[in-house]
Amino acid sequence: MTFGIVRGIGLAGKLIGHEGWVVNTIEFNRCGDRLVSGSDDRRVMLWNVATKALVLSYDSGHAKDILQARIIPFTDDRTIVTSGGDGQKLGQVADNDNVQTIELGTHNGRVHKLAVEPGSPHIFYSCGEDGFVQHFDLRSNSSTKLFCCSTFTGTDNLYSSNILSLNSIVVFQHK
Repeated sequence: MTFGIVRGIGLAGKLIGHEGWVVNTIEFNRCGDRLVSGSDDRRVMLWNVATKALVLSYDSGHAKDILQARIIPFTDDRTIVTSGGDGQKLGQVADNDNVQTIELGTHNGRVHKLAVEPGSPHIFYSCGEDGFVQHFDLRSNSSTKLFCCSTFTGTDNLYSSNILSLNSIVVFQHK
């Protein structure tokens, strides 16, 4: 990214909605016309990007902070997955805009990142502080542990921890 591009980026507007808490995640939908946000207030908010209007707000069902929120593609923005300090949740928006939330899974520790499989309305992945990468298929409401990432620490490291800091997970679509 060049300095000129960065300099050309400006504030398009402010979205006011979360209750005095830190907003930990924002994510655009596939078309770029909707934005989902999640916060320490444990609410999920869906915004219209063009009008900056709040389209939907619901309690995520998380007992702890929301760390990531993703809109599942090809669901008319009616399926949202979230992760936080207490696992992964699914928010399913009904035609009357009521939202049903269910717990999909947990890690041993916080779940910082989710990755949606490109082109799929069913598949996403999560990674947590336990080092596991989990695969979710929304058609079965179950998860599969794919593999575990770990650190290479020697026995002389007095400050080693069992918590693994996985800051990102990305799924690429092969052409």
